[in-house]
Amino acid sequence: MVKKVPDAKELSERIHNMHNNYYLIGARNDREAFFALSEEELKENPLCLYGVFLNLVMDGELDKAMELVNSLKDGSYQKVAMSLVNPKTTFTQFIKLVDYAKSKKMSIPIVITGGRPFLLNGVMDFTRIGPFLEKKKDLIIEG
Repeated sequence: MVKKVPDAKELSERIHNMHNNYYLIGARNDREAFFALSEEELKENPLCLYGVFLNLVMDGELDKAMELVNSLKDGSYQKVAMSLVNPKTTFTQFIKLVDYAKSKKMSIPIVITGGRPFLLNGVMDFTRIGPFLEKKKDLIIEG
């Protein structure tokens, strides 16, 4: 059976539904489709940038993921959302981003697992600063 390759619109819809029923495994399964999108398709379907970003992180291509984040407009929802789960984001930057998102009333779904923001396992491991993170959990949750 030949697997249908999703187009940019379908990928965008999948990313939009990520917190409902399309998880990292879905983004991972669609990896090649995300990377095959043209610049024009990414401009027309900006949510697909999340799929590219997530796969770069899962591939361990952290410098490329950071380049993608840095290419986005400062203060934009996308840049803030990607920065929150970017392994290259320091804890201080993370707290500032949460505070910024809160001040701009941005509703960014972020999963906290094991006392640290989702996807930050590995290079940026918050376990060692768990007590400090615990003290800031209200700010993080409110943000």
